Amino acid sequence: SVRDGHEIVLQWSISPDYDIGNYLGSFLGDEGSGSVLSLLRKAKWATSLSAGVYVRTSLFSLYRITVLLTDDGLSNMNEIVQHIFRYINLMKQHAVSESLWNERVHVDDINFRFQPAIDPDDYVTEIASTMRTVQDSAKFLRPPSLRVYNGDQLKSVL
Repeated sequence: SVRDGHEIVLQWSISPDYDIGNYLGSFLGDEGSGSVLSLLRKAKWATSLSAGVYVRTSLFSLYRITVLLTDDGLSNMNEIVQHIFRYINLMKQHAVSESLWNERVHVDDINFRFQPAIDPDDYVTEIASTMRTVQDSAKFLRPPSLRVYNGDQLKSVL
């Protein structure tokens, strides 16, 4: 049953660049119409999907997609994985555009400006845990957003 925690976990290494993981997550982790999750929910194969960087080092990041399955989803795992990779292939063709990148930059800037107050202890812990992977100290003064569009680099990650 779903309470037993059936899930599919896909992961691979990508560039340690924060921007790329953030950008990919905005598409792969989307819950709206036309998303992977909406398709899987419609088929009654999954209850949730999360996508994002799981581990970040100075040399690489591990990108992870986790899908929580229903009982029907458990018996259709191959089809679910196929749908995820079809979506990734679709992203290679259409989602690697400068206009979509700039839209994400704008959304991230808005989210940064209007974010709720962060507990000081949690904030210090977050900064300390990311300092070893941040090469530009000015990144702490800006929103954790997408900076410079690089379509070739995005395509290589996909």
